[in-house]
Amino acid sequence: MARPRKLVRDEKYFAMRREKTRLWKEKFPDKVSLSGRKYELKKKYGLSYDVYLEMVDSQNGKCALCETECQLVVDHCHETSKIRKLLCRMCNTGLGMFKDNPKVLYKAAKYLET
Repeated sequence: MARPRKLVRDEKYFAMRREKTRLWKEKFPDKVSLSGRKYELKKKYGLSYDVYLEMVDSQNGKCALCETECQLVVDHCHETSKIRKLLCRMCNTGLGMFKDNPKVLYKAAKYLET
């Protein structure tokens, strides 16, 4: 049995592939964004896009903290990797800045009340 022929791929081939990809991305920007989002959810959190959409529906499309309607991101515990809820980017970043420490967050809330 003959061995499979090795494909020769030169710079011209790769340039052509890059151009075809660029044109496809320009033609279908919504598909590019959606496929990237699906990939990110699966890789980072093990979530399918359908489960993410169910979470969005269960929260009525609102952030679990500030209750604004916007694009929601997955909030998770960095120690256990357990998914908590969906938050807006600002609330998720805020929790991260406080290193998910409830004592510091409580002190910050008390500080703001003074």
